[in-house]
Amino acid sequence: MTCSQIYFLYTVPRILTSMVYIAETLSNFGIADFQTNLRFLFNQIDSNDTIKLPGIESILVRDMVIEGIVTYEYTPLALINTSKQPVIFYFHGGGGILMSPKLSDYTLRKLADDMKVKILAPDYRKSPEVCFPQPQEDCVTVVTHVVERNVEFSIDPANVFIMGDSFGGHAAVYTAFKWHDLGFNRLYGPLRGLIPVYPRLQWVNLQLPSYLPASNNGRMSSPQLIATYLSLGLIGSMELHPYILNHSITKLSQFYQERLNAFPHLV
Repeated sequence: MTCSQIYFLYTVPRILTSMVYIAETLSNFGIADFQTNLRFLFNQIDSNDTIKLPGIESILVRDMVIEGIVTYEYTPLALINTSKQPVIFYFHGGGGILMSPKLSDYTLRKLADDMKVKILAPDYRKSPEVCFPQPQEDCVTVVTHVVERNVEFSIDPANVFIMGDSFGGHAAVYTAFKWHDLGFNRLYGPLRGLIPVYPRLQWVNLQLPSYLPASNNGRMSSPQLIATYLSLGLIGSMELHPYILNHSITKLSQFYQERLNAFPHLV
């Protein structure tokens, strides 16, 4: 196992778990709320270059703004003069309330270098500034913009992969459905690949087996914390937390129906 694998498999999860505990402790002492504290801690990592792994020099990295959404582009130098590059759209995790592509910088550089593929990673907007389904729609916006301007971005629209982890895995599946709805499957063919990494796909019942073992193995995946992420991500407050945690189908169904009525294109 390489040093980078050890770092991401063992060190990072422990760092994240510690930050969750610190954020909870601060909020219990009346120092802001849980979401504000957790976002502050994550932002410190985002802005601290000293703890990041060294970059990979064979990758050209640039940031751009696509329809108001900051997006990071990773291009292997070997592909710079290639007019039709395979592309992975990568959506980061964080429950729809935290983190950014910068926390995955080393992973994205390594992936682009190993696979010889361009990667575009949008820093989609998050709760409480926006709520469901705007973060997901931001991801769709970036994919749509780039694919429709494939010559400008030097990508091959017939060689598109969509990938994401955790909440980003959910956003990847969401965007894959929209690929079909937008008619891109007829214009460019089906997606070459959909790669959801431990995606959040089931948001109603946190008492199912896939959730319960995790509650004994770490705070990051406990039903209590997942319900926190979901309530904050869905409405920007903790109002839905008890209904999600207690599997209140009536209340959740009412909420989802109201949101679908407000966004008829999601139906």
